[in-house]
Amino acid sequence: MDVLLVAAKKDKIDDYTDLLIQAGLQPTVVDLDAFALQNAWEINYEVVPGQNVALVNIGAGFTNIGVLRNGMTSFTRDISIGGNHYTDAIQKEFALSADQAERIKTVRRPARTPRASAASWTASARTLPWKSSAPSTFPSYHRRPGDPPDLALGR
Repeated sequence: MDVLLVAAKKDKIDDYTDLLIQAGLQPTVVDLDAFALQNAWEINYEVVPGQNVALVNIGAGFTNIGVLRNGMTSFTRDISIGGNHYTDAIQKEFALSADQAERIKTVRRPARTPRASAASWTASARTLPWKSSAPSTFPSYHRRPGDPPDLALGR
C-alpha cells in the first residue's frame, strides 16, 4: 500500500483563504502547488497508460517537482531554488536593479548584446548546482521499475 501524507500550517491556509474572501471570492478548494499543477495537467491532458510525466513548477522561491505514473502521483519534492535565485544572480553579476535583472530573466528573445549574452550565460551557470542535484531529486522514483519521465510541463 502506498500512502501520501500532506501537511500545511493552518495559519498559512487561513491567510490565503482570507485574502480570497477579501477580494470577494469564495474559496472552495485549497491545494498544494504540486497537486494544483497535477490537477491542471489532468484537466488539459489525457492519461496515457504506461506514460510517466514530470511536472515542474518554478516559483519565486521554490521549485515543485511531481512525477505522475499512469496518472497517479508517484513522487513529489520541493527544491529551495526558484526564479528569484536567478534574478538575484543576474542583478549581482551585472550590478543591475532588481527590475532590470527581472526583465533580462523574463524577456524571451535572442541575446543581441554581449551583456544580454553574458546574463544568459550567468543564469545558466547559476543553475549548475540545481542541475547537478537533479539525479538526487528523484531517488525514490529512479529506484522503482519503469521508465524515466516521458514529458515535462512547467514554467
